[in-house]
Amino acid sequence: MSDVAWQDSTTMHISGAPVNQASTQLDIGAVARLTRDSAFKVSMNHQRGDRAREHGITAHYSFAF
Repeated sequence: MSDVAWQDSTTMHISGAPVNQASTQLDIGAVARLTRDSAFKVSMNHQRGDRAREHGITAHYSFAF
């Protein structure tokens, strides 16, 4: 937690999510060309620390014309 103040104002208390001391992150993905003009992409990410975890999956389809 931090205490801050703008010039000529009262003090505010600011706090946020705890910060990890050490963390690991993994990002993997693949792209498949379906036709000459279209593609499908899927990716996964994973982050792990001593105080937090995050997981995500993303899928993306593209078509050029």
